[in-house]
Amino acid sequence: MNEPIRQHWVPKVYLRHFATSDTAGNVDPQINVYDTHTNRKFLTSVNNIAVKRHLYTIGVNEPKKLYAVENMLSLIETKVKPYLEELANGNNVQKINKAKKILAFFLATLVTRNPRMLNLLHKSRDDDSVINKLSNQERKWFYDLNDEGMNIFFSRSILWSANPLANDLVKMKWCLIGASTGGFITTDNPLSVYHPSIKPYGILTPGAHIHFVVSPKYMLLIGNDLPVEENKTYFMPAEVINGFNSVLIWQAERYLVSSDNFDKIEWLIYESRKEI
Repeated sequence: MNEPIRQHWVPKVYLRHFATSDTAGNVDPQINVYDTHTNRKFLTSVNNIAVKRHLYTIGVNEPKKLYAVENMLSLIETKVKPYLEELANGNNVQKINKAKKILAFFLATLVTRNPRMLNLLHKSRDDDSVINKLSNQERKWFYDLNDEGMNIFFSRSILWSANPLANDLVKMKWCLIGASTGGFITTDNPLSVYHPSIKPYGILTPGAHIHFVVSPKYMLLIGNDLPVEENKTYFMPAEVINGFNSVLIWQAERYLVSSDNFDKIEWLIYESRKEI
C-alpha cells in the first residue's frame, strides 16, 4: 500500500476547477501557474503545486509513521467535493441541508493546514506577545518541544481549531460573486481575508470579508457585515473581479493559479505585489 507522503495544503480536488480548457476532466489536469518570486509562468499538473512531503505526518523519523491527519483531511475533501462542484457551477448549495457546515469545516482547515502556519508556530517561541499569555507550565512545555514535537502540535491543531472556526463561519452571511466579464484566479493561499478599514485584522474581525474563489467564474463571499442578501448570486464586471483578484495576489504565498495564461492580468500582478 502506497503511503501518502506527498501532502497538499491546497487540495487537488479544489485545484482541478482551474484546469486549462483542453485538460479539464482529465485524470491529471494541467493548470497555469505564475511564480511571484521569479515572475516565471508555466504549465504544470495539479499534483505538483502546494505540496510538501510529510507536512502532516506524525513520527516522520519513526519506523512506523502515522498519517491520521492526512487521512482525515482527505476524507473531508471527499465529502466536500460535490458541494465545491455545485458552487463552481454557480449553485448556492448553502441552501442544501448540511452543505454549509461541511463547506465551513473545509474552509476552516484551509486557514491552518499550510507551511506558513507551521513557520509561524516556530516563530511564536520568540514572540513575547504570545509567550506572555502562557502560564509557566505551558511556557516550559512549549519551549521543551523539539522540531518533531512542533510538527505534531501543528498537525493536530489543524483539526482541533477547525470546528470552532467552522461554527463561526456557518453563522455568517454567504453569497456568490459571479464574473460577468473577466475571470477569477486562485493562489497557494486560496482563502483570503480583507477588511476595508481596519489593520491589522483577522478572519473573525468584525467587518472582515472572506474570499474563496471556487472556479474562474465564481467566488464565495462570506462575512458578518456584508451589504448584500445572503444566498444570492451577484454578477460583477471585470474591474470589480480584478479588485478581488488583487487581494488574492497580494495575500498569495508564492504561486498564482489560473485556467488561462496570465498575459492579460500581468499588469495587475505587478501593481498588487508592489503593496507588499
